[in-house]
Amino acid sequence: MVSPSADLVYLTGYNAPNFERPTLLILPQRGDPLFVVPQLEADKARAASPDIEVRAWGDAEDPWVVVRAGVRNDARTVAVSDDMRASFVLAIQRTLSGAQLEAAGSLMASLRQYKEPDEIACLREAAHRTDVVFDRLRTETLAGLAEPEVADLIGRHLKAAGLTWKWSYVCSVASGENSSSAHHTLSARTVKAGDAVCMDFGGKYGDYPSDLTRTVHVGAPAREFTEVYAVVQDAQEQGVRAVRPGVLAGEVDRVARDVITRAGYGPYFVHRTGHGLGLEIHERPYIVAGSREALAVGMVFSVEPGIYLPGRFGVRIEDTVVVTPDGCERLNLSTHELCVVR
Repeated sequence: MVSPSADLVYLTGYNAPNFERPTLLILPQRGDPLFVVPQLEADKARAASPDIEVRAWGDAEDPWVVVRAGVRNDARTVAVSDDMRASFVLAIQRTLSGAQLEAAGSLMASLRQYKEPDEIACLREAAHRTDVVFDRLRTETLAGLAEPEVADLIGRHLKAAGLTWKWSYVCSVASGENSSSAHHTLSARTVKAGDAVCMDFGGKYGDYPSDLTRTVHVGAPAREFTEVYAVVQDAQEQGVRAVRPGVLAGEVDRVARDVITRAGYGPYFVHRTGHGLGLEIHERPYIVAGSREALAVGMVFSVEPGIYLPGRFGVRIEDTVVVTPDGCERLNLSTHELCVVR
């Protein structure tokens, strides 16, 4: 049973609202699927998924009676969406008291992590349009802008590039000492000369997002910043070069991490090297130390090593790549060279 989520979009094309009225796609082991939806959503569900039977329920009805009628009497195991509302899970448990509930997340992730050509085309276009945004940002004056103003500037450029944008896609605009926090979002701090500015952002093309990180410097950088930047640049390049079918995800992390460790900054690379990208901004595969998952053609993920010196500055460089039969394709093509801005 799949509730409103990226999984539902993947299976049906219907981006249903996740309201208190249950919307559930029921996928039996044998037989045809069934969409149980509120009457208010029936027309949209039928338009998005014309080949799936839709059973609508009104506000005066009990939706769980409809759900019960749509499930075989001998059902013994029901897998539910990982992000299903707890109230729905409990209602299913009561309605199907003889069934064991399990999580459907690993099953859906194993399907979604192999991208079809049309999905890759959308991800490629989103990435290329985001490259254009960074090229425009390099010409802007950032000094004097507060971090939210930089985010707003990014948002305007994303919209101009034809990408759907909302605040949650701007993961980080981190200036000066804030750039030493790998998950900094936005603060009232004003960008000034001498700052590193780490910008992690993206937008959506169709249903598929981009995810790009570049770190720039306002004015001429000190030698230490230049040296740290060069280490991260090399780690990112070596990580991308390690990507090919059959290589373990953990090996890509090791290759990138070793570059940073050999340079003496190992303790300051504080996160995994990458994450999958698809209908969700973070999904499988995860490029993390110890992962035994073998990379395969069609997987799409980020490669984004970083160094974060507490209270001083941080550097991260991120591209999205897709695994190809003979290696990988970078979907982001904007420069990795250290960019000095105003």
